Amino acid sequence: MRARLVDGPVEIPVREMPFEFGGHVPCVWDESIPERCYKTHALSLEVAFLEPYFIATIKEAAERVADEELAERAIAFCGQEANHSRQHTHFNRTLKQSGYPGLEKYEKQIQRSLVRSRQEHSLAYRLAYTAGFEALTLASAERLFEKDLLHVLDKAPPSLVAMWVWHAVEEVEHKSVAFEMFQAVHGGYALRCRGLLAALKKTADDMRGPVAYMIEQDGRTGDPELERRMRRGAWEDAREIIPRLLPYFRPGYHPNQHTNPSVVARWRDAHASGKTLLEVHPRDVLPSVES
Repeated sequence: MRARLVDGPVEIPVREMPFEFGGHVPCVWDESIPERCYKTHALSLEVAFLEPYFIATIKEAAERVADEELAERAIAFCGQEANHSRQHTHFNRTLKQSGYPGLEKYEKQIQRSLVRSRQEHSLAYRLAYTAGFEALTLASAERLFEKDLLHVLDKAPPSLVAMWVWHAVEEVEHKSVAFEMFQAVHGGYALRCRGLLAALKKTADDMRGPVAYMIEQDGRTGDPELERRMRRGAWEDAREIIPRLLPYFRPGYHPNQHTNPSVVARWRDAHASGKTLLEVHPRDVLPSVES
């Protein structure tokens, strides 16, 4: 079955990022959504190590691909992901210096698990996992742009907002590269689905410890209201993300079947016009803002 494409490939520019966090970042920037703040930081911790894993996998796969256009987009994919890793590493270092040094333990655990995967898993599996995780990040980007941009990040430090919006835009820009590399090198419906399930499990496993640690450092372990919010947040995450991932399990699926959020084009236009990332505020690119 051929995939019915909605949005074809777009340009994948490699942007140099100047984010600075002033030596300190708040762990909870909005007391009305502490659970989202903790989860956002835990995801940043994981991303910093996942991106180099993806780059190594895509570079290895590119040596086996004859499609020159796909190979060029793979190079751009690696450039974007390298910048993501650098910026999240910088942010994570600042977060640890802001009162959460114990996060280093979880960074080492994440890194060790990915080193083991590169040693033990086949290229086909690593491509399936990379494609699966890219599907998860695309779903998260869609959620950010369509649901959470102002409600979650409205009170966050400007550099943190800019970093996550930039990252999400680039996830949309290169949304099809890992999938097409998997299809070109190996393919296979069952392995593709297995890769997404593995990405979901690893993300949940990697985030659990850092979230619990940050809550403990803030003296909020056992807080009944926070525990209630965490349970409700887990349900909301599933309700928002799972429906966005279900198309991945269709045999004829392709990432370009997802329509790009309109915010992405507005952000790209604003940035291309010469505005810095800190000047491209969500209110400038959202089609409408609730009062």
